[in-house]
Amino acid sequence: MDRLMLIAMLVLAGIAVLASGCTKPQGSSDTMTFEKSIIDDAKVRYPGADIVEIEGTEEIGGVKVTNVRVTFGSDTICPSRLRLRYKQPFGYETGVPIYIVKDCQVTCRSDCIITGPEEAIIAAHTLPGSERAKEFIGDGSGIKAAAVPSGDVWVVRFKREPDGAVMEVTLTAKNPTIIKVASVEKQ
Repeated sequence: MDRLMLIAMLVLAGIAVLASGCTKPQGSSDTMTFEKSIIDDAKVRYPGADIVEIEGTEEIGGVKVTNVRVTFGSDTICPSRLRLRYKQPFGYETGVPIYIVKDCQVTCRSDCIITGPEEAIIAAHTLPGSERAKEFIGDGSGIKAAAVPSGDVWVVRFKREPDGAVMEVTLTAKNPTIIKVASVEKQ
């Protein structure tokens, strides 16, 4: 009787294992493991980064590539951002990092689109028409910056930590141009 019960339990356990395998989307575990491993790899390569996240995947020349965003100083007036491209199934082959923004410079001046907050923050105080913002942030000491997209524009907020004063800069995403620079009431 014990032997028959043991066989029945093994058969039921086998059916449960098969059933759980059938209900799980195929490849999701492999994809999650790959994504977690490349995020971990990027964090080890760039331990000082504020943000390390998957941007997306694409196919280049028949090879699946996962793009990873790595950002430093995300809340400063001069954040930097690079992109790592991990090739599947080659694992940790990233190639040369692609700098989207570095050295407090934005190369997007005309016939381009600002796609990330790092670019928007720098453009908000370096584009023509940003003189009031430059005066407000000075050398950047004690200034916290943040940018959010809002339709076809970016809204960038510079907050001066010592007194809580806020300057808001609105700029177009496409062919970046300063639309408005205004002081905001303290909140």
